Amino acid sequence: MHTDRLLKLAGLLEADAKNEKGVKFDLGWWAAPSDEADTGLVRKDTFASIEEPIPVNCNTSACAMGLAVISGAFEEFGLYAHYIESKDYDGRTPTYTMFPAMPGSRIGFDAAKELFGIISDDANYLFDPEHYSVTKGGLAELDVAKRIRDFTEGTIDYNFYPQQDDEDDDED
Repeated sequence: MHTDRLLKLAGLLEADAKNEKGVKFDLGWWAAPSDEADTGLVRKDTFASIEEPIPVNCNTSACAMGLAVISGAFEEFGLYAHYIESKDYDGRTPTYTMFPAMPGSRIGFDAAKELFGIISDDANYLFDPEHYSVTKGGLAELDVAKRIRDFTEGTIDYNFYPQQDDEDDDED
């Protein structure tokens, strides 16, 4: 486990929660412009190009891993934004979904596992919205930061800790 990286993310979340111009925290979105996160779609014309980073500002919705990506704070460890193109409801308009990614085609929760040196259950416990009662706003952001800090200290809430089989965790 990369405790230093986890604590760095906890600090980033705490600082962002206090920043009025920071992201609108939302565990339901990796990262997207806030007005589009509410619709479930990110239009192709949102960015001049998908190579440009999503900005960290009050018009951006992001979860903990999304904030880790768009802040650039974990770039030195290999974390980057990976965009997957799909089609809008009309079947024609391209849309993009941003996923956190690590080298070797690890995206989403697999990127979190790689970045922090944790297993699937741990990644789900820390970052999956289904394991939180509040998923939006500064209080949710601080809750995730606290959970990360508790986790690094070996204190976890087993009422929320996922207990699932993950065959590929033996390989990590």
